[in-house]
Amino acid sequence: MRLAILFNAVVFAAFCTGRAEAVPINGAAALPISEDVWLVRQQVRYNDLGKDRQNAGRKMLALEIPALLAYGLTAEDGIFFVAPYVRKAMKAADGNWRSAEGLGDGELWWKHIFAHEDAPGRTRRWAWSIGGSIPFGRDDATDAAGKPPQTLQPASGAVDKFGGLVYSDQSLDREFDVDVSYRLRSSANNFEYGDVLKFNLSYQKRFRPKAIPSSGMYTQVNWVIEVNGETAEWNHSDGVGDLNSGGRKVFLCPGIQFAGARMIAEASIQIPFLTNLTGRQIEASAVYVLSVRSIW
Repeated sequence: MRLAILFNAVVFAAFCTGRAEAVPINGAAALPISEDVWLVRQQVRYNDLGKDRQNAGRKMLALEIPALLAYGLTAEDGIFFVAPYVRKAMKAADGNWRSAEGLGDGELWWKHIFAHEDAPGRTRRWAWSIGGSIPFGRDDATDAAGKPPQTLQPASGAVDKFGGLVYSDQSLDREFDVDVSYRLRSSANNFEYGDVLKFNLSYQKRFRPKAIPSSGMYTQVNWVIEVNGETAEWNHSDGVGDLNSGGRKVFLCPGIQFAGARMIAEASIQIPFLTNLTGRQIEASAVYVLSVRSIW
């Protein structure tokens, strides 16, 4: 765990130069690309699943530390790679805790801007993306009680495929982004997560300064409001559907960004707004997100 945090910090520090743009916090589809430019983003995500509708005292905690690296091949094409470190812990109804940690599944995808409109002080972009997961993570972690359930493993071990569409509308004092994606799951270890349809809406508004200075460097503060949602199908174990998996959930996510000439620091909290999960699943209380991003 400590080595993972140190590794991510070193990777990020090595690229902390350049100029950054404000984009959504929860999601990577709308991250901008520029020709021959590197982009690095380091996040810490803490998911508190503490709402047990069965009142059985169950609880689950998940800490994810994803490091993202992207490179602009051209003004319209970019390659993105994510490697997460994951720790999960779950308290069962009998009061016992199970846990697992290690590298999660990596992800690699290609983004292409197929249309754009540029005007003084405003730009609009339409893009698609396509990619897949890389199963180099740990899917066989054990604790004192043996091997935890597959849903507690840091990685799935499967090769998933995903793709989506992105629209961005940016001006000098605000930005609006929307993306939708579909993830086609595959099987590994006799287990298969359900396919997932996701959408993200994000609006960022400049709060400070009220007017952009005519010259010199400045720090910009943005208010952010996002809506993140997903619909997942059942998981399958040994070909049998899990009735306590899948469903729909939507989060309302306020956030704040501090954008300088070289990097952006940001924070957000995902608050459950609409939840309709199948069976006896534990629901999220909140997801806390800290993020730092820069280009080089």
